[in-house]
Amino acid sequence: MITNRAQLNLKPGQYDVVQEMVGEIWLPVMSKQSGFVQAVMLTPLNDDSSDVIEVVSYWESEEHWRAWAVLPVHHEIRARFEEIVESIKGNVSTVSQTWNFDN
Repeated sequence: MITNRAQLNLKPGQYDVVQEMVGEIWLPVMSKQSGFVQAVMLTPLNDDSSDVIEVVSYWESEEHWRAWAVLPVHHEIRARFEEIVESIKGNVSTVSQTWNFDN
């Protein structure tokens, strides 16, 4: 399993717009792709005015993520985000270990 971490550095005043676009445009399309496992959106604790949002998506394999990354719809969505963010930084990592604890 791998993760793709996309750090969105926002333009001023775009927090709510970006958060809505992630939930209503990006994730619904991405979640339909083969090999997609789950995604989370990370925001700073107790800071709705932050200028950074991070989206972490989990994929069964690098091949599944790469197949998503080359789709025209991926490029279309990224272009829409590039209009309202300062920058997008990505990082792909291997999930080398997971822990589950029963309480």
